[in-house]
Amino acid sequence: MGKITETFGRIFHTRSQAPPAQICEPADTSPTAGEILLEYLTSLKHGVLPSGYITLDKSPEIQTGIMRIAQLVSIMPIHLMENGEKADKRIHNELARLVDISPSPIISRQLWMQKIVTDMITHGNAYVLPITKKGLLTELRPLPYDSVEMTDREYDCELRYKSRKYERGEILNFTYNPDPEKPWRGRGLSAPLSQISRSLAQTKATAESLKQNPVPPIIVGVKELIEELQTEEGRERIERVYLKRKAAGQPWIIPAEGFDVKELRPMSLKDLAVPESLEIDTKLAAAIIGVPAFVLGAGEFNRDEWNLCISTTIPPITQAIEQELTRVLLIKPEWHYVIDFFKVMKYDLNVLRTFLMTGFDRGVFNGNEIRSVIGFDAAEGLDEYKALENYIPVKDAGKQKKLKGKREEVKTSSGKTLLRKRARESGRAKG
Repeated sequence: MGKITETFGRIFHTRSQAPPAQICEPADTSPTAGEILLEYLTSLKHGVLPSGYITLDKSPEIQTGIMRIAQLVSIMPIHLMENGEKADKRIHNELARLVDISPSPIISRQLWMQKIVTDMITHGNAYVLPITKKGLLTELRPLPYDSVEMTDREYDCELRYKSRKYERGEILNFTYNPDPEKPWRGRGLSAPLSQISRSLAQTKATAESLKQNPVPPIIVGVKELIEELQTEEGRERIERVYLKRKAAGQPWIIPAEGFDVKELRPMSLKDLAVPESLEIDTKLAAAIIGVPAFVLGAGEFNRDEWNLCISTTIPPITQAIEQELTRVLLIKPEWHYVIDFFKVMKYDLNVLRTFLMTGFDRGVFNGNEIRSVIGFDAAEGLDEYKALENYIPVKDAGKQKKLKGKREEVKTSSGKTLLRKRARESGRAKG
């Protein structure tokens, strides 16, 4: 119990025990960690969270970053591949179609994948239940995160859904940010983002309070009529008689001896460093999630930061999904799932064009493969791989005349005779 109290107190940034009261001084009445824990457990029992606790789904900045990652992963195709001697080969069958096109009869594959990634980042685990009929896989049903109960064992875990026990390989368990001691239990980003979420909510509440209840820029000091100032009705009467005119913009006419009018500079959001605080918290949240700050509304678009996000934040998530799908769904050892990472890199047409044409000039891509990438149908005569030199077939690249020349004998210092190919003469007269 002491360890739970200490951990809970650290999460909510409170002291584990109130300091002892000094003599002749009132004791600190702030709640202890144990009291907060009791409040938290009681609140959960009644289906509500304690006051001051901000869940991640209530923070628009954090949800924007998580949603952007989930959307990127959700548009990537999932391919079923088979290991080959020279290269892996893509397999087209009903199992590949089920995972890549229609894993659920209720929602689209894009929404299906977006839910999985959102649960992984937010909670640490996302659960999918394979549904079979007559021994054939027919559906991959995403489960609500809080509907699955995980029980830790010595070297594994047991999952329970709707009072039924499932072994580790019977439910797809996609894990993100795993616990070092229990790698099957993901931690997600709830813990590091909880403090940022509360800070963002508090800063925005302060800004909203100033907007709704601005400090008046003018203060009127009344030297007489002291009794009238004692009540709210008296103050309203003075305002109505002396400080209000029939038409807007008319000057006040007040006794010079009885009133002292002073203009004050009201407190602004900048004085309270609200914009700076919002920017710092937003950038910190972006760094924890792994997206550029401009995705959350701080700063401007930066291509290098975006490419860094795609190359560092997305791969660990996609590989975790690939490996879990392969581990649970596939039996044949030569088969495995691969998420096509290339699709999210096609947002820049100039970069894409350079990449494809360079591969085409080197004989890496043929014309129909390039047409497939940009969404065009295959065309006749474009299945051959060609090289840059006059775009001849790659197999004929070594038959060019310029590579053929006369051979002459050359003697080395050791007395050996070698054949050296002499390049074809250009035909120009030497000056």
